[in-house]
Amino acid sequence: VIDRDGSIRKAPAIICVADEAYPALALAPFFHITNSSGWTARIEEEAGLLRPNQTLQIESYPGLAIPLDTDGNLRISFRKSPSSFRSVSAIDVLDGNYDPEMFDNVWVLLGATAFGLDDVVPTPYSGSSPGVELQARMLVSILDSDVPYTPNGRSSVLAVLSLIIGALLFYTASRRGRFALVGLPLIALSAPFVAITFHGILLTSYNLWIGWMGPALFGLLSG
Repeated sequence: VIDRDGSIRKAPAIICVADEAYPALALAPFFHITNSSGWTARIEEEAGLLRPNQTLQIESYPGLAIPLDTDGNLRISFRKSPSSFRSVSAIDVLDGNYDPEMFDNVWVLLGATAFGLDDVVPTPYSGSSPGVELQARMLVSILDSDVPYTPNGRSSVLAVLSLIIGALLFYTASRRGRFALVGLPLIALSAPFVAITFHGILLTSYNLWIGWMGPALFGLLSG
């Protein structure tokens, strides 16, 4: 899913072609690993302010609940740096220039990294990353239960944060004098940093993606 700025932050968990449903590459291993004869999954809506809009559950892999947004997309985690993923050239494999133990008891993704194949996408780390890296990121986040998602109560969380900033501005303005003269511009300039820090803490600690632009602009313009 390409955003308006050209970046890719989400990917569809399931796609339909000719009335047939196919899982994303990052989801396919979870159907294979249990040697189940049937590929069955269900999507359930979730309730609760901090719960995802819906979750994908695979029948043959009980206990695995993958958070999705309202459009059935999976948010890609960029917590790990590209150096966290080990890659081996196909030429090295064909020539035997690799350590066989590297492929012992691991999951391996086969993908193209050549620029001429046009499977190149922008990420926060690079403007030209191979598409297989995004699949690896999704696969790792699912295995680690670290899939980021937008909670149902995102609007409420942003509203509460904006109200806190507004209350602080109101208190500062009511003091008047030098306190307000210095305090109001200081709070206004600090609001974007507070908002993005709050967003970052929720994302890195609880995998909650709530955004930060709304409270940041509110605090800045209100101040």
